[in-house]
Amino acid sequence: MKLFRRIILSVLAVVLSVGSFVSCGGVDPDELIVKDLDWAVGAPLPKASDFVVDLPEGVEATFAENYTFDSMGVYELEIVLSSGLSKSTRNVKMNLRIDNTPPTILGVKDVEVYIGEGVSYKNGITVTDDCGGEVTLTVDSSAVDPTREGEYTVRYIARDAVGNTSTAKAKVYVSKIDVSQEMLNQKLDAVIAQIITPDMSKVARCQAVYSYVWSKIEYTSDSEKGDWISAAYYALDKGRGDCYNYAMLSKAFLDRLGIENRTIQRTPAATAAMGETHYWNYVNVGESGNAQWYHFDTTHLRDVAYNGKLVLVTEEQLQYYNTRVRRDDGNFYAYDRTGYPAPATAKITSLPYEG
Repeated sequence: MKLFRRIILSVLAVVLSVGSFVSCGGVDPDELIVKDLDWAVGAPLPKASDFVVDLPEGVEATFAENYTFDSMGVYELEIVLSSGLSKSTRNVKMNLRIDNTPPTILGVKDVEVYIGEGVSYKNGITVTDDCGGEVTLTVDSSAVDPTREGEYTVRYIARDAVGNTSTAKAKVYVSKIDVSQEMLNQKLDAVIAQIITPDMSKVARCQAVYSYVWSKIEYTSDSEKGDWISAAYYALDKGRGDCYNYAMLSKAFLDRLGIENRTIQRTPAATAAMGETHYWNYVNVGESGNAQWYHFDTTHLRDVAYNGKLVLVTEEQLQYYNTRVRRDDGNFYAYDRTGYPAPATAKITSLPYEG
């Protein structure tokens, strides 16, 4: 009987220990994946964490003892993974060898930009090396003049932990954006033919435009502004832009569909407080003599639950987001309301806070 009680108590202790570990949101070190490493002679020696694939927060990786490496060869190492009260000891290998192979630069390609547009030279670029250790990537864009039309060369230099280097080159084509309304309309009509049908109501047409602009245009802080036609064309042509490009492309679609709209810009005082301005649209989905104005912001927002949701929202809904969700002292959607028609109050879109 006593033996049975001891067994039961032992089982309960294990269950409670595991339950406590899980309830604290811990990670089981036994489930983590480790890897062997090739390492270059002369490079800073690896940390224990370098041997773990995707080491999560809350887990500490240490060596089981103080190792010394005084010659080339394959070393067998023991590392300890700790998370709370749970530990796991793992065996790995390090092949310490001479590295004469330079790193590889991947993803280098020619770039086309408009005058004044910023260039993200490292976007899509990765570097790999056959030995462990840090690899640095340097971009030499000193020959590029983004203010003048022309063809320029940019150089990429990758250096591994022991000084092996590799280089790659790409062309940067800088051109002037000179867009007419006709050019913009041609691009708009091609999209409209895909997303709009004759039987759609104004609300449905606005929702289709919103869905297209929000999902197809990638947010970037470096973009062509210029006049509104050029900004709309840029967003449609390049598939990227900032809040001004989002708003101008939305305006272009709405104009083309014959839907009355206005552009709203954040007030100067709020712009000063935020450090930048913001643009969005104000759309009338009512019929003649019965105006129904709603806010319409296709910009990508930082608040995940509300991102892609501010389509045809009331003033009340917009300001709920502005003051209760965004909480930038009410500055994000601050604007001079006296310059715009009265907003509609009937809700078309439900926001997350409304269930």
